[in-house]
Amino acid sequence: RWVPGLAAFFPGFLLSLLSSSLKKPTYVAEGTLQFQRTNASSSLTEFGTNIGKLESVAQDNISSPLQTEAEIIRSVPVVQKTIKKLNLRDKDGSILKYQDFLEKLTVSDIKKTDVLTVSYKDSEPQKAAKIVNSLMAAYLEHNVSARRKAATSAREFIERQLPQAEAVVGKAEAELANFKEKNKVYALQEEASQSIQVLGNLQNQVGEIKTKLADNSARSQQIRKQLDVSPQQALNMTSLNQAEGVQDILKEVQQVESQLASRRTVLTNTHPEIIALESRYSALKRLLQDRIRQTVGTDGQQLNGRLQEGELKQQLAGELVNLESTSLGLTNQLAVLSELQTAYKQRLENLPKLEQQQRELERKVEAAQSTYSLL
Repeated sequence: RWVPGLAAFFPGFLLSLLSSSLKKPTYVAEGTLQFQRTNASSSLTEFGTNIGKLESVAQDNISSPLQTEAEIIRSVPVVQKTIKKLNLRDKDGSILKYQDFLEKLTVSDIKKTDVLTVSYKDSEPQKAAKIVNSLMAAYLEHNVSARRKAATSAREFIERQLPQAEAVVGKAEAELANFKEKNKVYALQEEASQSIQVLGNLQNQVGEIKTKLADNSARSQQIRKQLDVSPQQALNMTSLNQAEGVQDILKEVQQVESQLASRRTVLTNTHPEIIALESRYSALKRLLQDRIRQTVGTDGQQLNGRLQEGELKQQLAGELVNLESTSLGLTNQLAVLSELQTAYKQRLENLPKLEQQQRELERKVEAAQSTYSLL
């Protein structure tokens, strides 16, 4: 049946050939856009490289930044700007509609690249090329404007934040300085080590002083028993025994006593010589009491019998006075050392709290300085 087949084929072939020859050709203009992984804000503020990356905000990991940029290219502002710039019209002479423009526009990404392809179909090749160039120019202008806005926003943000950050730094530094000045904090770790060492030394000194006090107390009690005097009486005795004026008068009193005793063996009490010696004796006794009062501040009635003690007892009285004086000095030293011990212990107990407060204030200063330096 080749004759009927040829009869059917040739008319169809001729009709399609005629249709193809009469159909107006369509041209495609194509352009490409390359994207970099930075933006104005990250470059200006250096808040980190992640800010400058073209990362998707979607959570399904299906969309990509390039698809977002493709949608911006197809957006109404960019397309309308291109239509207006080239004065594009449809067959009826009306301004080309947005949807009609999108039917001829294709924006796609090249796999495994940061490149978008923009293509437009039209019966006029030069017109298609102009539309693609104008569309990409409009997009780039939109992109630059967005970057400028981002940079302006970043700059304005920095200008607003910088004085505040500077004030925060000043306040944090002032708080730290006031804390150190108020609590006399310099190097807490070294201070803790030194305080422990000082407390050990103080403890040793306190122990030594307590030992000396115990020895002095035992020796003092023993001497008081031997002399049967109080420490004040021993002091008075020592003072009187060392006072030449008292001792000279005492010798005269003793001489007069000897003379009286000697003359009374041969003379009566009414004899003028006895009366004269008794009068001299009374005068010397009064003078002695005056000298005693001037020396020790009392009349010395209790010491009359001890003004001529033996050398050994005088030495014991002097030793008792020295022991009491030494004990008094040691007691004062012990009180001072005990106060120092208490002060160092309290300081050492407060050091952990002070360290914590200092670390908190230092962290505030570091954080404020870091923010200020970053801005």
